[in-house]
Amino acid sequence: MEWLSKEQIHKAAKESLVSAIKMSIWHHRQIKRATKKEFIDGIKKREVDISTAFCALCIRKLDYNLESVCPLNTNCRVPSNSYCCKEWRCVSNSFACLFFYKDGTKKALNLAEEKLIARLEKVLADAQKTKSERKKIMQILERYSEKVIFASQHKTMKETVVDALWNGADLSEANLFEVDLSKADLSYANLSDASLIEANLSEANLREINLENANLIGADLSNADLRGADLSNANLRRANLSNANLFEASLNNADLAGADLTGANLEDINLKNTNLHRAKISYRGRVIEISFAEVELER
Repeated sequence: MEWLSKEQIHKAAKESLVSAIKMSIWHHRQIKRATKKEFIDGIKKREVDISTAFCALCIRKLDYNLESVCPLNTNCRVPSNSYCCKEWRCVSNSFACLFFYKDGTKKALNLAEEKLIARLEKVLADAQKTKSERKKIMQILERYSEKVIFASQHKTMKETVVDALWNGADLSEANLFEVDLSKADLSYANLSDASLIEANLSEANLREINLENANLIGADLSNADLRGADLSNANLRRANLSNANLFEASLNNADLAGADLTGANLEDINLKNTNLHRAKISYRGRVIEISFAEVELER
């Protein structure tokens, strides 16, 4: 068996998260394919191991500080500093039985490796999806924005865009969690099915924007220009829409429970089947909280 070298593993670890995951999958597939004798000989010669020294993900985090948390640990129900995931613990226990307690076969280790490889393949798919989203947004930013600052945390990407000029940009299904797009020009943009949880869109130009099915829980849309915007089926629970201009906007089937609409222009908007429970609006200079769930305003 020709085992992966430490040089190959380190190279993949430094290259990218996707490369590190692929290298980890390759590493564990080698262990699974190896015979008991090949594996034990490799351990004795220090050519292979299940320790952090042979894990591209561990090396990426611990040696190069390129990840704050291992993606295997991030997805665990109970993350641990000692173990990356339950699948790895099974591999570790099976390894101990094989190597230290002289277990007769390698079957238990192979089964544990199979589960760990499946877990790694899922993490790889998630990482590739995030990479694809990042590439899509980068392409749009190169075309429409002037000043851009990027930051990332775990698997969630944050984008801070200052004075962006995304006129007509297509960001459908984009992950824009906590993004700062205050004062940005997103008029006529397509953000249908996008995740904009707790995003800052205050004072943004959102005329004729498509936010159908978008998730805007806790988003700040104060003083935003939403004239003619499509917010059908959007989740706007606890969103701040104070002083927003919603002239002729469509909020059909939208969820505005707990939203702040004080000072907002609600002229000629479509609120058919909209949930406005505990939403706050201005009426004759007073702020009131409404408690009905369905309302339709017609011209």
